[in-house]
Amino acid sequence: MEPKTNFSMIDIFIFDIDGCIMPDIFPNIKEIKIDNKIADHEYTKKASNVSLFPEFIEFYKKNCPNSLAVYFLTGRKQKYYGRITQSQLKPLKIYKRYSIKHFPDNKPHISKD
Repeated sequence: MEPKTNFSMIDIFIFDIDGCIMPDIFPNIKEIKIDNKIADHEYTKKASNVSLFPEFIEFYKKNCPNSLAVYFLTGRKQKYYGRITQSQLKPLKIYKRYSIKHFPDNKPHISKD
């Protein structure tokens, strides 16, 4: 069976951000041993230097404009990474508008139990 190569208004795209459409800025959660506020500051600095994979931009440009919807899901928190994430995804808006779903700001990435 060949992969689908033509997409239309019935298609909905859902993409993860870090490690999928751009390099991952976060280490494995189990490796984090520093305070969350310090970690978020360090990751924010690192994220500002990361951009989309060129291959993903080409895929998006070719396949997403005719789709019904595009969603980006991320473990990034809006309060720390909202502006950076919007800036990183901005080149895609000229081809198709999208929605971003961030990780809840009030929830920890690591369970207390």
